[in-house]
Amino acid sequence: MQNPRDNMVYVVSLSTQPINEGEDYSWIDVVEKDGRYFHPVGNRWPVLPPNYIGFRYHGTLQTVHHIDAYEIVGNLADRNKNWPVTDTDHFVYTLGPTMKPARPVRTGNIFRNGRVWCAIDTLLSGACETISEARDQTAKRLNSELPTAE
Repeated sequence: MQNPRDNMVYVVSLSTQPINEGEDYSWIDVVEKDGRYFHPVGNRWPVLPPNYIGFRYHGTLQTVHHIDAYEIVGNLADRNKNWPVTDTDHFVYTLGPTMKPARPVRTGNIFRNGRVWCAIDTLLSGACETISEARDQTAKRLNSELPTAE
C-alpha cells in the first residue's frame, strides 16, 4: 500500500540497450512508449511500491512520474511481448504524467546502474545540480531532528 503523503522518488537508471537480443525495443521504450515500468519485488528492490519514480539516462534525470497504479506479475512477457520472460514476481507500474526538472540534473556520484531515493522537491525545483546531491540533501533532512509542536 502506498502512503499518499510520501514525497520520495525512487530514481532508477534506464539502459539504452535492447531488452531482448536482436530487437530494437529498449528499457527506455518501456517508459516512453508504454507508460510503464517494472522491477522485481524485493531482492534489493522495493518491497512496497513508491509513490513516485524518476528515470535517468544519458547521465541526466529525464523525468519523474507519479505511480498511478501497480500490479504484481510473474511473467512480464505475458503482459507485453517486448518485455523479458520472467519467473519471479515483478511490480508493473502504470505511470502518471511526465514531470521534468526545472533545469538539467546530472547524475553526479552514483554508480552507473545505482538506484537512490530523493525527496521530490530536490529533483524538480532546480535546487540541486545532481541526483547525488539531491540524495544527500534528502538523507540530511531525514537524519535531522524535527522540531516538536508545543
